[in-house]
Amino acid sequence: MQGLFDQVVGLSTADLSAEQVARWQSLSLPPGDFGLWTVQALWEDEDPAPELGELVSRHLVMRAEDGRWRLHDLLRHYGRSVLAAELEREQVLWRRLGVMAVVRLREIDARFQRGGDAMVPALAELDAELSLLRAVQAWAAEWMETDEIALMIPNAFASSPTMDLRIVGEEKLALRKSALRAAVYRGEMAEIAGTAGNLGMAHQQRGELEEALAMTQKCLDIYEELGDRPGIARNSGNLGLVHQERGEWEEALAMHRKSLDIAVELGNRAGMASTYGNLGNLYSDRGERQEAVDMYRQSLAIEEELGNRAGMAMDLYNLGDEFGKLGDWEGAAAHFRRSLALAEELGMPLADKTRQALANAEARLASGSSTSSE
Repeated sequence: MQGLFDQVVGLSTADLSAEQVARWQSLSLPPGDFGLWTVQALWEDEDPAPELGELVSRHLVMRAEDGRWRLHDLLRHYGRSVLAAELEREQVLWRRLGVMAVVRLREIDARFQRGGDAMVPALAELDAELSLLRAVQAWAAEWMETDEIALMIPNAFASSPTMDLRIVGEEKLALRKSALRAAVYRGEMAEIAGTAGNLGMAHQQRGELEEALAMTQKCLDIYEELGDRPGIARNSGNLGLVHQERGEWEEALAMHRKSLDIAVELGNRAGMASTYGNLGNLYSDRGERQEAVDMYRQSLAIEEELGNRAGMAMDLYNLGDEFGKLGDWEGAAAHFRRSLALAEELGMPLADKTRQALANAEARLASGSSTSSE
């Protein structure tokens, strides 16, 4: 059966040049469909469309949705088997793809960080590329101690704000461990601090508080040593979150206030919004409802000013939650509705939790149980 398949492929590629056959085989690296930038990277060709069209006409490549392409699964497996037998050639292709994957991801992040209407299309672009980015990361994790291109990829991926919205759980932890390992190998202290801080946050999100405390404190100590004020501000806040989950209220409050003071000093509006949100969470955990509402409102005002829809969705959810705890189900429902619209638009995991909270608030309203806290 394999011999027959090889013959069919041979007939389809019979009058292609050796270079064209090699180019076609390189398209087997992407695990699914791929965009033009992928072909440009693999072929080192600014205008690969005519040759792609030739491969499509021979049924060696298929057109996918949204102007993308893919190989049939059997053809992809065939191409990968050829490349697997030529390690040096395969590595060259992964390096090309790795460099352009970092460039592509940075472009997507830049569009996302413009805020407003740019955020949804940026996330849609990321979703289209996610399977390929995961494949690049898997290659980088395997080869980063012997390949300079592979070495730069884990931190670029782990520090991406858009990837952070899509990579969760064990996958996020593995990515951030890989980034820290690469940073230690490179020996750059600022990079070690940043990757340790990111890993601490991943542990904190998983409830692994001892590991989170150790990583976040390590990160903060390095930033203090380097005199990096933005890094100190950011990771003081992160350390505050860990102390908060450990029930260490005074330590948490001190860290959040330190973070806020530096953010104000630097004029960092995004940092201020984040810290106000963290303070809101702290006051909420302490049962200090009005203080929590005040903090969330200050955070929301800045996120609206910056056009950060993801931050707005989170603040609106938190405000809805506080109003519900105050018995103001009308106010809760209003905030949950706004949060849900944004979370659904951005494809945030928050949407499921908000949808349930809104249903509960509306059921409370239907039963006539609401008082105003506005």
